[in-house]
Amino acid sequence: MSSMINCPVEGCTVVTLTQRGMDLHMKVMHPVIEEVKEKPPNKTKKDTSKKPKAKSRKKKASKKKVTSTFSDYSEGDKVTYSQVLEMFEHVELVRLFNRDDVKKSKFGLLDEIILKRNYKVTYVRHLKSGWVAYRINAGNMQISWYEGKMSDGKFHRSYPRIVRRNH
Repeated sequence: MSSMINCPVEGCTVVTLTQRGMDLHMKVMHPVIEEVKEKPPNKTKKDTSKKPKAKSRKKKASKKKVTSTFSDYSEGDKVTYSQVLEMFEHVELVRLFNRDDVKKSKFGLLDEIILKRNYKVTYVRHLKSGWVAYRINAGNMQISWYEGKMSDGKFHRSYPRIVRRNH
């Protein structure tokens, strides 16, 4: 049979058959208490000079705008390119639908997809649910969206549906 391993702690009479058994005994019956090093005190807000990231500030600002304002357009009103970007700044990627060939539809950033022109409101419909459907056109591009209050009372604007017709 293999040799017996005695506990190295004075006053302990435990004997094990294997080294793993002795390691377990030492861990459970004679734990080594390590000295805890003091952590440096937490920094206060005055000590930190970190600025929030620009992206997070932009998201917070866009959420504020989205949650608080309805678009108050009527048919025939003009909407500028910058107003369209501001309205949908909470949207990162959009899909451009190609009316003539569905296979040519593509994804991209909003400011790269939409035309840099003034748009004209061609359709406004107030739905029974309290939501409003909008459609704006510029040349061969059409952008449509819905906006209204959700059941919890918070304002919501849908993702824009962008359609381009190639002539």
